[in-house]
Amino acid sequence: MTARDQVKQAPAKPQLIKASLPEALREAGLPDALGDSAITGAVISLGHQLGLGVVAEGVETKAQMDFLRDKGCNEVQGYFIGRPMSAADAEAMLRAQAASPT
Repeated sequence: MTARDQVKQAPAKPQLIKASLPEALREAGLPDALGDSAITGAVISLGHQLGLGVVAEGVETKAQMDFLRDKGCNEVQGYFIGRPMSAADAEAMLRAQAASPT
């Protein structure tokens, strides 16, 4: 079986591919090598071509988030968005946000 056949037969959630950032993105704040940018863009493009949304994990800076948004990444998660917290803390934060005027 070819790699292409394996990808075509692989089960996938209808809305999600997790695209972990290359190590250089995390360490340098931005892809400092053309290869990192190309790989990240290719993963995002592949997800979209398969009809899936793409979530990037490990986003720690605004520069990383902007880079991923420019590449068309659908969602991001990581310390830049928020630190891990308990369910009770998350509920309290969401309630506070819902109660405050925008």
